[in-house]
Amino acid sequence: MKSALRLLAAAALAINSAGVERCRASGVQADCIEFRTDLVGVAPCPFQAARIRVTVRSIGKEPVGPIVVDDSAGIYLIKGPSETDYKKAWGSRLVRDISRGTHDTARELNNVRYPIFLKRGDACSATCPSAAEWKNESGNWLSNNVGKPLFTKGGAYSIKCRYILEAKPDGSYRYAETTLSIQVREPEGDDKLIYAVLEKNARLASAVMSPQHVPDKDLVDKLSEIVDKYPKSSYVDYARFALARAYFAGNYQLEFNREERVAKGISLLQATAASPFAYQPNVLMVLRNHLRDEAETKKITDWLNREHYDAIEWLEEVPAILGGAVRERVRERSRDLRALINGEPPPPEDVRKVLARQLFENESEENIARLCGEEWRAYRIRPARGR
Repeated sequence: MKSALRLLAAAALAINSAGVERCRASGVQADCIEFRTDLVGVAPCPFQAARIRVTVRSIGKEPVGPIVVDDSAGIYLIKGPSETDYKKAWGSRLVRDISRGTHDTARELNNVRYPIFLKRGDACSATCPSAAEWKNESGNWLSNNVGKPLFTKGGAYSIKCRYILEAKPDGSYRYAETTLSIQVREPEGDDKLIYAVLEKNARLASAVMSPQHVPDKDLVDKLSEIVDKYPKSSYVDYARFALARAYFAGNYQLEFNREERVAKGISLLQATAASPFAYQPNVLMVLRNHLRDEAETKKITDWLNREHYDAIEWLEEVPAILGGAVRERVRERSRDLRALINGEPPPPEDVRKVLARQLFENESEENIARLCGEEWRAYRIRPARGR
């Protein structure tokens, strides 16, 4: 399965390259895409995350694709305030649970099954948070869930993101590249006090910077202290999120039963859900998974679809949601067709055969796949205005 997907991905890159060449042949200058990078939400303080949006827009006369913008989301190269050279940000895309391994995700599979082509003016985007390096140069996870922060002090940081335009036969790539300047805020007031603590405690800083790891037992009290003593600090949202993960995991919260732990975790997430910090989509997703009220769950789903439609974390959940909606439409259509086939009086034989054929086609895997592809592309592509 993995080898087949790699072949499909290679074919997608080849088609993309051909699309670029077609646009050039038609007289479009440079490449037929515009690639840009933006900071989403507020600028971070040190030991916090920056959520980066990468956008690919078609500027050629001919459709271009397949477009796979997701792999470009996040920081590729970074240069700090006192640095002269860029360095690689190893493993800064912490967007999947480490325990899930390396198998293809629902988002990745959809990108292969339903390739995206952009007409002139159409765009496709993805956002991803980055706070630290979680891997070494060999691609291995750093030990003990301790990351190397990308933003260690206030000042101007320069980051680069890349989009692959062409995979060459010799194994090299031709990129579109953008540079974004991020002004990391100098900690003040309560932020300054917390920053001083995080500077001296790499494990606590990593618990704050991570959107996934469960904090160690000895960090729970320190996170609780940030939450209780510094409610107006910009670090409090990160601390609440980390503390909520500790409560949900429950490996060492023996003083509470499961119901109490979940209630405490939900309360922490609800307190920070409206904050526009880099991990807001992650907070909303975890909250959505733990709420039992259907109306509240739908409200969060609508919120994510509206405000974080291109968050790479949320895009892992979208295929199942869209697929469920497609299958419900198919079931409704089948019920209508069966009602006509079995109606009284019964339809003429020729009409009955037509209806039976429509029923077969409606329930076919080909039709379901076609509808899922249409929904996925409609969700991912932002059409040009006025078209």
